[in-house]
Amino acid sequence: MTMKMAEDERRTTELVLNGVVVGEMPVTGDFEKDSALTIQFLKDKGLYRKSDPVKTMFRQALSFATTASHLHKKGLLRSPYNVFDVAPFVVNSAFSIELYLKTLARSHGIVLKGHDLLKLLGSLPVAAHNDISAVLPACRLELPPAGSPDLRTCVAELSNAFVEWRYLHEKTSASGIRIDRAIFVMKVMHEACRKAIGLQA
Repeated sequence: MTMKMAEDERRTTELVLNGVVVGEMPVTGDFEKDSALTIQFLKDKGLYRKSDPVKTMFRQALSFATTASHLHKKGLLRSPYNVFDVAPFVVNSAFSIELYLKTLARSHGIVLKGHDLLKLLGSLPVAAHNDISAVLPACRLELPPAGSPDLRTCVAELSNAFVEWRYLHEKTSASGIRIDRAIFVMKVMHEACRKAIGLQA
């Protein structure tokens, strides 16, 4: 959103919804007040739609996966790679996988808790495993993990990565992570979620 000063010296912003400017509204600079004003503005215009919790969770998983991808492309594919990008890559990729698994479960009516990726994978209903199986061959062709391990093995390697790596500065070591396998699992879970919630892109 672009901020600009109106003639009466009040701050205003253009409100953009799905890439289209839908109006201009005053802003206070207080996040909570401005959020409430934005919702009311959209309601008044007949444009407000309550968010879908499954799609919201999916978008958050995607945002962490996108950050991991950026760290991979900008810091870990260079030679020499940027050692300071490793922990943020691991934390973001592991957390994105956690959220994708929880999205997949929620899309089938189950709420999962915790950070252990292997337990989350094992707690998915049969229908969610079917979603994974449906996308797995194409993902394996697009991003084959080194050594061709099965999906469960890749998830097991990352199972506690979020917990272990987010406070790496407090430890002397953490479990090893295969970057290609983390990327593979992110891709599989992303595509399985898209299939489960009916997203085309």
